[in-house]
Amino acid sequence: MGKVRKTSYIEIRKRKRIVQEKPTLGQKALIIFKREVQQASFQQIADECGLSVYGVIGICQKKEEIRFALANGANPNRKTTKVNLQFPQIDEQCLKFLKMAREKRIPVRPVFLMNVATFVASTLAIADFRCSWGWYDKFCGRHNVNLKQLHGEESSTDLIALEQWLTVDLAALLELIHPENIWNCDETGIWWRNAGTKSLVFGNIQDKGIKIAKDRITAHISVSGGGRKLPLWIINTSAQPRSFERNAVFNINSDDYGFNYSYNKTAWMTTVIFEEYLDWFNALMVKEERHILLLKMCLASTMM
Repeated sequence: MGKVRKTSYIEIRKRKRIVQEKPTLGQKALIIFKREVQQASFQQIADECGLSVYGVIGICQKKEEIRFALANGANPNRKTTKVNLQFPQIDEQCLKFLKMAREKRIPVRPVFLMNVATFVASTLAIADFRCSWGWYDKFCGRHNVNLKQLHGEESSTDLIALEQWLTVDLAALLELIHPENIWNCDETGIWWRNAGTKSLVFGNIQDKGIKIAKDRITAHISVSGGGRKLPLWIINTSAQPRSFERNAVFNINSDDYGFNYSYNKTAWMTTVIFEEYLDWFNALMVKEERHILLLKMCLASTMM
């Protein structure tokens, strides 16, 4: 029986040599932060980040270069501070254009950016530049640019003016008006034949529904700041529904039936109906000798 050869520690280290992954620019910036701000030692940082002490020292020695790269729009997920670009002028102008467009909340599609790159190349007389999708992908990777869906319209709102209006202007205005003289009106759609899409079923099987009824009326609602509610103003599609005829309901008004009634082919609020509502509402306020503030947001109320 032969002798068992003992494996030395150095041989084990050579076999299980650990390849350390190169840190990104963002991770390098975090290392510099820990060293300068948190006053951590090189050994502590090396143990936390899985790097060698000499690697941490080298990163700290290049701190100015790393900060400059990040300040000029470098991708934090990139691992190098310098990229040898064939056309750096085109990159610089496209990046400048994209920053300017997004500061002004202008949407920029990929094709638009590629057209800008082609225009810059022609302006700089760079004949051998071809703006391909490959160049676009690499440009986005270099500068951390992503294609995203823009949600909502809040960017078109002047938030400073809105805050001024809500906290100062509106509060000062409402102090001079009694809550009973502040009225808000709006309309809502009522799908009166819609039974809904949820139901109690037996078992766990996927049951089928029925066609959703789309019969709708509009209810115009008026409420004061003090909680007083005026009769509803109902808008339907027919001048005299059959249910009204069967019940001998004619010449509907709020005094006799508790609601007002108008109609058009879409059952929507229109300028004509809103003028009719304003005349009725104004007559009621004149009768009560009130001077009121009416708040309304609707395309049909442009005459206000």
